[in-house]
Amino acid sequence: MATLLERINALTDEQAVWALQELWDLLPGEKPTSSVLVDYLNEIEWSASERERDFVRAIRESRDPEVAAALARTVLSELAKDENMHHHLDEAIRRAQMRHMASGVELALVLGMVVLTSTIEFHRTPQGGVVIKYKTELPELIKSLAELVGKLPQSILEKLLQKGLGG
Repeated sequence: MATLLERINALTDEQAVWALQELWDLLPGEKPTSSVLVDYLNEIEWSASERERDFVRAIRESRDPEVAAALARTVLSELAKDENMHHHLDEAIRRAQMRHMASGVELALVLGMVVLTSTIEFHRTPQGGVVIKYKTELPELIKSLAELVGKLPQSILEKLLQKGLGG
């Protein structure tokens, strides 16, 4: 049987984005709404370094599904390193592979989900359960975005550079 990472890498671009969206829906706890995600991105644009600010702008202006898929695969792969996420990732991948209808991709929302899911912390409860906490402080979000930029494939960074991302 294929490993979780192999299954993530085998997803089509569309399925990778769907898997991230499915994962977002599956994660327990209270999650920010889409308008709050956009607010976080606006805060990042105002507060981040020029490079991260340009990165957010380039993604928002991009209509390239390959960019959205690379972002989704990057964060899914990072989350796969944590055993606490395996069940959620398995189910998100299963659901994404079952989808047949195309749906529009709002890259700003994908980016917001990517940034927040990359800041997840797991806390064990006294009863042995797991509670997920989303770090939403601006410095943590900016740091997460900067780390994400460093993990993207070179071909995606080059596409974003063509869109005006400062090098």
